[in-house]
Amino acid sequence: ALGVSLKRMRLAAFAIRDRRHSQLDPRERQRTLRALTSAISDLAREHGLIAMVGAVDDFTIGVLAALPRSSSEIEEAGRLASQLREGGMPVLIASTGSHRGIAPARDALLEAIEIVSTAAGIAVGTDVVTSRDLGLRGLVYMLRDDPRVATFAQRTVGALISYDAAHNTNLVALLRHF
Repeated sequence: ALGVSLKRMRLAAFAIRDRRHSQLDPRERQRTLRALTSAISDLAREHGLIAMVGAVDDFTIGVLAALPRSSSEIEEAGRLASQLREGGMPVLIASTGSHRGIAPARDALLEAIEIVSTAAGIAVGTDVVTSRDLGLRGLVYMLRDDPRVATFAQRTVGALISYDAAHNTNLVALLRHF
């Protein structure tokens, strides 16, 4: 519509969360989200990155950035995470690679939002995460609300939960360590 061709640009999709988001009350979370959005926009501008930055929900900031030829999306995400951490904003950034065209970039942004949500839920220790970093634990976390998974878990772990309740033991907690 604006006459800007995105087919030749390498677009990177990032989803970013403040690591402290679960510890904040809703008002503080909104202030933090606005400050983080502003800081990301400022950093992108300082580095000459063409980017769209905005909150996508109450916890997550989405970024679509045109990557320079000389850098990768992981390098850009790592640099951004490092600079935000130095500025007192510890973040978790999900990256889904680089894409050409707006439709693949949109899909990548949706995937990055899912990845950052999962990574925050399973407490990933690195600043930059991709789908490969989530592993089986991340897959199970993503599917936790699926009724088939709930049925499977009840069928396989239900007896252990009942045993813990009846005998005042904590075997389920022990199982989590495996």
